[in-house]
Amino acid sequence: NANSFTFMCWFKNDMENNWARIMDFGNGTETNMFLTTSHGSSNIPRFAIRNDGSGEQQLSAANPLELGHWYHIAYTIDELSNTGVLYIDGIPVAENTNMTITPSDLGVTENNYFGKSQYNDPYYGGLIDEVKMWSRALDSAQVSQSMSGMIIQDSNNILAHYNFNEGTGDIAHDLT
Repeated sequence: NANSFTFMCWFKNDMENNWARIMDFGNGTETNMFLTTSHGSSNIPRFAIRNDGSGEQQLSAANPLELGHWYHIAYTIDELSNTGVLYIDGIPVAENTNMTITPSDLGVTENNYFGKSQYNDPYYGGLIDEVKMWSRALDSAQVSQSMSGMIIQDSNNILAHYNFNEGTGDIAHDLT
């Protein structure tokens, strides 16, 4: 039910991950939102959202990322301004002022994946840590604060926080 939204995490690619997903939430290939660290064979991150087979609304970085390096990535969608922003290491690297599809437009999503795609893409081949999601668009300062481990003063609307520090097993616990 999030109209505005923020997703962020730390990640490290250990291999070229053509179209592999950090996250992909949806109901198949016609209705989803995803974040990949390499659209095509570019090593350039992209966020995209589509609903009922509509055209994708995208945020794509301009420059490729290095393999074997930890990065912080975040994207925001602000429903009030129809603006999406993609951040790498707290710095805005892409902006789209025509983001009219919001996560709530996707309805109830049944296939919500970390490291897996709605499509027949490879599994993510790297590490993911400190996943956080909000039902609001954080601003640049808040993205940087969260990236550096600071608690955002106004933590309202946090939907999920997975730090993957369970130690054993295959279940990640939501810390919210």
